[in-house]
Amino acid sequence: MSAQCEALRQPLPDVLELTDSEDNIEDDIEDDTTPSPASLLQHSYNLKSLSILKSANRWIKRGARFPEDKLLPHELHQLCIVVTTVPEHILKAVLPSDNISVSALIDLSLPEIAKWPFSEKITFQEDQPAGRLFIRSEIPPEPYVEELHKNFGQALLDGKILILDPRTTDTRLLLWAIEFWRALHSMHNLRTA
Repeated sequence: MSAQCEALRQPLPDVLELTDSEDNIEDDIEDDTTPSPASLLQHSYNLKSLSILKSANRWIKRGARFPEDKLLPHELHQLCIVVTTVPEHILKAVLPSDNISVSALIDLSLPEIAKWPFSEKITFQEDQPAGRLFIRSEIPPEPYVEELHKNFGQALLDGKILILDPRTTDTRLLLWAIEFWRALHSMHNLRTA
């Protein structure tokens, strides 16, 4: 069983280490300071990630524009799915099961929504993952998360494979953090509906 599969079976702590892995994909990662499509996929929790390496190399850092008003080409759509897939064990640790009762949903302890604005915005970065994600810490307000969601496609094609939250400048988050925050906002919205 691969180390990635084994990692999915481990219990989730309240802190997720995001430091760069020592397990490099042979010859596809140029060096530790220049992220490549392979490094993005290496840190993905989607088990299909390595099967789309050629597609990632065709799209990332090739000067392409992200199609905004039309259907995505299949391989680009698959790449977007892979890099935004939130690890299932993280979702299970924070979000309730689908058959939760209304009263349990109301009592559910969710990460709070942060007060904003900070002097800086959340930005996309071209770097390696680093730091710690505190999965129960405050999440950015929904408009900021939706703006990230809207802009992530072009950032991905530009090779900006991580996000930097100004509240935690020593942590560079993987792109799936956007979908994680969106899922948490969905739960907050359900509770207030």
